[in-house]
Amino acid sequence: MIENPNKGEIMDSSNPDRDQRLEIIVSGRVQGVGFRYFTENHAHKYGIQGRVKNLLNGDVLIRAIGKDLSKFISEISRGPAYAKVIDVKISELSADYQYEDFRIE
Repeated sequence: MIENPNKGEIMDSSNPDRDQRLEIIVSGRVQGVGFRYFTENHAHKYGIQGRVKNLLNGDVLIRAIGKDLSKFISEISRGPAYAKVIDVKISELSADYQYEDFRIE
């Protein structure tokens, strides 16, 4: 099971052969501090496919697909040195989204 570190929400990761598909919204001081590059680097480190982009309201949206996203979520919940993550909201990502790599949008 993966627990959202800021909300206590639980997601099922009981089948290690099945990709987890998550949409993650990160709030706080997460724009203008290298957060998207930080996220992209950690996605590559953990073999995750997806996208990361800034939202107009100041949040960052991450769509991530991978075998085990728990370490990735832990890393982005901390963020880079100049970021201040206040909240991380995690929900399931629709099967409509398919990615072969991880990129900044």
